[in-house]
Amino acid sequence: MDDLGPETVVSQSGDVISREVNGQLVLLTPSTGTVHELDEIGVQIWSLCAKPRSIESIADRIVEEYDVEKEVAEEDITSFIGQMIEIGAVRKG
Repeated sequence: MDDLGPETVVSQSGDVISREVNGQLVLLTPSTGTVHELDEIGVQIWSLCAKPRSIESIADRIVEEYDVEKEVAEEDITSFIGQMIEIGAVRKG
């Protein structure tokens, strides 16, 4: 998504159901009937989106916990957030 940047504030959409299944976090998008499984970092990003937060602040938290440069983290998180927006799991604002 071209309109996403470090200052963009995002949060979880109220339209998605999340459940732990066999040790994995699964998101169900009722509007489309799709199921999405998140990896470890995806789970962290999802958790950080529980409250409105900027992509930059999410990247800061990921950089604290993983051996990754902030620029790389921001790019990867922006891409992930874009995908989450497309499926209706995350919203801007």
